[in-house]
Amino acid sequence: MFFSASTYRWQILKKECLSLTVKPLSDTRWESRVDAVKVLKYNLGSINDALYNLFNDSSRDRNTRNLAKSLTSKIKSYKFVCSLFVWYNILSKLNVISKLMQNRCNLTNNSI
Repeated sequence: MFFSASTYRWQILKKECLSLTVKPLSDTRWESRVDAVKVLKYNLGSINDALYNLFNDSSRDRNTRNLAKSLTSKIKSYKFVCSLFVWYNILSKLNVISKLMQNRCNLTNNSI
C-alpha cells in the first residue's frame, strides 16, 4: 500500500526492482497469496533499497520519509524475515495441496 499510494513511490520501487510483478490478492486463490509473499521474499533487498532512497530524498514530505524509515527498520528485523520465510513455505505447501484437491474434484466431477 505504501508504494502504490503514490506514483512517485511506485516509480522508485520499479527502478529498484526490475523484475517486480505485483499481482492482486484473490479471496479464492491460494496461489495469489503465494505470489504476493514470493514477490516480497525474492525482492526484499530491492524493496529495502527503494525505501532507503525515499527516506533520503529531501524533496519528499516528512511523513513519507518517516514512514519509509519505519518500514525499512521493520522489514530488516529478524522477526519479519523469519516470518516471511515461514509464511512462504506454509503457503507454498498449501497451494500444492489445494491444486491436488482441485484436480481430484475435477476428475470426480468429470467421471460422473
